[in-house]
Amino acid sequence: MYEYNFNDIRKTIEEILDKSLTK
Repeated sequence: MYEYNFNDIRKTIEEILDKSLTK
């Protein structure tokens, strides 16, 4: 039952990282 939408989570993480890296 651990079939989370990892793709969506990864996209969100990448977006946050992008915003953090591109101050």
